[in-house]
Amino acid sequence: MSKGIMTFYFHDEGALRNWLLKAAPSGQPCKFNYFSTVQRPKSTWRRISDVSAYRRFALEHGYYGCLFGEGYHASFVFCHPRYSTLGLRDNRKRSVILPKAEVIISSVSKYATSYGSACFEEEFEFRNYHCPEAGKTSVSMVGCDLRRYIPGLYWLNYFSNKLIEERSLDLEQIASLLDGQILHMEKGAILKLYDRPEDWFAKKDRVSKALLSIPGFFSMARVERAPKPDMTRREALEYQLRVAKAWP
Repeated sequence: MSKGIMTFYFHDEGALRNWLLKAAPSGQPCKFNYFSTVQRPKSTWRRISDVSAYRRFALEHGYYGCLFGEGYHASFVFCHPRYSTLGLRDNRKRSVILPKAEVIISSVSKYATSYGSACFEEEFEFRNYHCPEAGKTSVSMVGCDLRRYIPGLYWLNYFSNKLIEERSLDLEQIASLLDGQILHMEKGAILKLYDRPEDWFAKKDRVSKALLSIPGFFSMARVERAPKPDMTRREALEYQLRVAKAWP
């Protein structure tokens, strides 16, 4: 069974910290990891039972992950204050966050959220994971810098009123182009492209074509293709780094 993933971009680091301190799920965290941003990155797993202490630790160390016993149904949560992003990812064999995706979006959007998305991992990987060579396991995530473009179009897409105005987005036109539905909210709107998240595969080509025609959206079709099918390891690495730098 496919797992779900949700990603949110906040207006700034302060808005993300506000969510972390006040609105993050209240379930007891089981364990988390963090990466040092001062020395050479290294992963450390620790356990903590006090939620407030955990949140203070997360603010001090930046990137963090946590398994919640309650809250968002034991989903893996990651957060990067430096880039003002928040992610929710299922940590089970079945999707438990997507059935409540609209409720979660409604909750998170109250904390100065610019943009958000919800879909199966496979759809997110199809839109934003770049692999230098077919069949290889080395991948990099591309097209996720909201300062340059909107990462893509997925099952559910949240746009704040501020982002809609700044990017001159015509959600009605996009919805009409892809037979989507718009749910207006207090601080933004949700664009729903298909009834069920598993419907993405049947409509992936249609969405890909639309992304090329809508200004301001990232499309994997714009990414430089591999110079040749059989690259050496060094050539593949250089190509992957070139793509990651051009399309962060």
